[in-house]
Amino acid sequence: MSRLPWKPLLALAAVAAVGLAAAGVQQQAKIRVERRLQAEGLDFDGQRQGVGRLRWWGLQGEGLSAEALDLNLLQPGMQLSGLDLDIERLLPRLEAQVRGSAPGEGPEGSLSAASLPVRVDGLRLRWGADVLATGLSGSLRPQVALTGPDASLRQEADGSWEGRLDHTLRLGPLSGMARLSLRCDPAGQGCTADLRMAEATLQHPLLAPAPLTGLDLHGTATLDRAAAQASGSLRLGDLRGRFTVDGSGEGLATLEAQDLPLGAVAALFGDQVPEARRASLDGTLGFSARFGGPDWRLLAFSPQASGLAASGVLADPDGLKGGELTFRAPLEGGEWVPHTVGPGRPGWVGLRQAGLVPAAMIAAEDSAFLRHQGFHLPAIQAAVDEHIADPTGDLRGGSTITQQLAKNLFCDPLDRSLARKLRELLFALEMEQVLPKERILELYINIVELGPEIIGVGPAADAYFIKTPDRLTPGEAVFLAAILPSPRRGYHRAVADRPPAARMATILDNMVAGAALDHPTAEAAKRAPLRIVPLER
Repeated sequence: MSRLPWKPLLALAAVAAVGLAAAGVQQQAKIRVERRLQAEGLDFDGQRQGVGRLRWWGLQGEGLSAEALDLNLLQPGMQLSGLDLDIERLLPRLEAQVRGSAPGEGPEGSLSAASLPVRVDGLRLRWGADVLATGLSGSLRPQVALTGPDASLRQEADGSWEGRLDHTLRLGPLSGMARLSLRCDPAGQGCTADLRMAEATLQHPLLAPAPLTGLDLHGTATLDRAAAQASGSLRLGDLRGRFTVDGSGEGLATLEAQDLPLGAVAALFGDQVPEARRASLDGTLGFSARFGGPDWRLLAFSPQASGLAASGVLADPDGLKGGELTFRAPLEGGEWVPHTVGPGRPGWVGLRQAGLVPAAMIAAEDSAFLRHQGFHLPAIQAAVDEHIADPTGDLRGGSTITQQLAKNLFCDPLDRSLARKLRELLFALEMEQVLPKERILELYINIVELGPEIIGVGPAADAYFIKTPDRLTPGEAVFLAAILPSPRRGYHRAVADRPPAARMATILDNMVAGAALDHPTAEAAKRAPLRIVPLER
């Protein structure tokens, strides 16, 4: 009987034992990885294994997908390829992890290889359908260190986080290529952010009819999660402001900007305020605003102004001082036609021949007309307060007679944007400097619309009462002033024998307060019937 080869057999037995042990470790790792995937709500299309290697492919879960997950047991480590993360959908889980309460943490859910290095290749970050960054690669463990062509994210040794994102952002009406830098403390309770956009675009119909482009924006913000508050500063061109946002309850935000140079404000609008390019503008503007509720509704607004003045806005200031004047007048079908007014023209009414109509219009539209310099902050404040109390309609009122004249002469009255209001202001500031109040009022009463294709108080007095303006009764003069906010609606109400009695009474009271009428005359006018000639247009 020959001797058995004990040494080779022992060697084979040892190899088999090691192989069986390795196979056991590999099987155990497979089971634990798949348990963890299941705990995280992740499915996969398939799995295969080789010597010391495991691969899962086609991973899918809430806000997460990956082409493959590889586990190397020979050179211990894990790698995720083609990872796609939707931050919007993952945000609740990420916040829970920051607070240390993420599901699956702890011994029961952890892998036996929990300390293994984890790398990622080809990471894509999304916010819903918006792709934030692509091509990120690097380490996820033991510390996060990811870099890519348009983003980076790094966890520092102290546990704090730093990130950078170069991406086209859209924040409400603001859009453009931005660089966002973010730093958060280890617990994620405090963060600072820095946002820069060198060529931003602002687009909103309340701002201007066309987008504002080429804007230089820089913003900084500090987030205090414990206090549920963020605060920071904004710079848009040469304009600077500060904001705070309270995230507790229904939320509250404030925005303040003071001492904004009028020229810088006009420059923000570029070609949409063309007059500013040839003008000399002085003084400053400012405001404070408070927003709140789930829809961030405007709760309070306070305008500010100091030392406003303008020159060079009017292309022909001498042409406004006398003679004829041509402007665009509206037709009922929505078209606009040139309309010329002036002494000797049909329908022209000199201020001395206008009777009580000018005083009624001042009482209705601009009680401070004789005192202001083209604008009136209290009137603007009152108009905003009225809109805040009832935000269902358009913001109306606040414009002086001078601003209304500027709108009718030089602007598109159908444009209700801030750009048009700024143009009105610039024209009004210079008109107040080069024209006496009497001339401004005379021009106003002759170009104001008082019904469909009824331009000026002369044609209006004839159309409604078959009179000249100087023969109108107090009630009749006040009626013409009362329909000014919406003359075409006022016309149709007059046709239906429904004059605006309440507004007329208010105007009569204002005329008494302004010494344009005595009290008995005003009270008699309130009681007197208003006889409007049947209108056929």
